[in-house]
Amino acid sequence: MTFAQWKTFLNDLALKNESPAPATQSGGNTIAPSSGSTAAAQGTADAVGTDTFAQINTTLNTNDKGLATITQGAISATAAAQSTQESPAYASTSVAVSLPDADLIFYDQKENTSNGGNESATWAASSSTINFLAIDFKFIDFGSPKIVGKFSAGSAPEPSISGNLALFNTNVSASGSNSLTTVDQSALVVEDRFSSVSVWATAAVDDRSQSHGSFFDLFF
Repeated sequence: MTFAQWKTFLNDLALKNESPAPATQSGGNTIAPSSGSTAAAQGTADAVGTDTFAQINTTLNTNDKGLATITQGAISATAAAQSTQESPAYASTSVAVSLPDADLIFYDQKENTSNGGNESATWAASSSTINFLAIDFKFIDFGSPKIVGKFSAGSAPEPSISGNLALFNTNVSASGSNSLTTVDQSALVVEDRFSSVSVWATAAVDDRSQSHGSFFDLFF
């Protein structure tokens, strides 16, 4: 289907559903139909050794565009360690994204790990990244999301570290008539022992308005 055909298709569906579903009564209370959308991103990075580094960068943006809710972002975790043969270096990372309300999901995931050493020293490195885009239409329910993505794995470069460091950089936002963001993150360092970072971020919007907007509101 061409871009122009998609535009016509989506706008026609939006017009057909311009009037919201009727509210229901429960115990004397009026319950309006919900059109909420929630997204979450989670990551961990752990490095064990004499010299260690751990970092997580998170971007999570959820935006109510009228016709649909758009969520986009990325989360990347990096860990690296250098140590002695008596106490081998260790590095581990993991990232995950939860998009339970999305109808369309696009993602690109990469995992890189390596380790090595010589007669007197060892090293380890790990990185995990997910870039994602999700669309939650207010007038279509696919039942289960349509997912398009790719996964790749490779080798991480040998690190060059001095000392022990743990960092996080987090940017989370939600835009809509009703919105919520939460962030739970921690960083821990023990000198000459390890570095550890964990991040859990959520963004949610719930729009109960009667206007769906137009197709172009999705992208502009």
